[in-house]
Amino acid sequence: MKYIDKLKEEYALFIADRANWLTFRITITMIIIVFFAMLFLWRRLPPELPLYYSLPWGKEQIVSPLALAGVLGLSTILFAINNFFAILTWRKNGFFSRIFSLGGTSIVVLTIITMIKIIFMVT
Repeated sequence: MKYIDKLKEEYALFIADRANWLTFRITITMIIIVFFAMLFLWRRLPPELPLYYSLPWGKEQIVSPLALAGVLGLSTILFAINNFFAILTWRKNGFFSRIFSLGGTSIVVLTIITMIKIIFMVT
């Protein structure tokens, strides 16, 4: 229980910084918007989507729309892990904490850009 209370205290200090709060808020908003956009467009997506562009052309690149949702879920998990480390390092070193936070945001932004490009390409 002490560890959870300490983590809550560290989180409050982390969020007290305006840049951290803004980055966190914008990223969560982007994740929610893309999630609902995927729900809205789900029926319009074809049964197969190209995702793995580094693989040879053909069936190797193709995934189901569920895999695209999994990519968003994975980037959200990576964002949460990066922010967890950012919260833990905030008091000791704010610079590294911001790097963790911006790294998580970068992962989400790049994932969303990829998803938008794929969705616009197939619809």
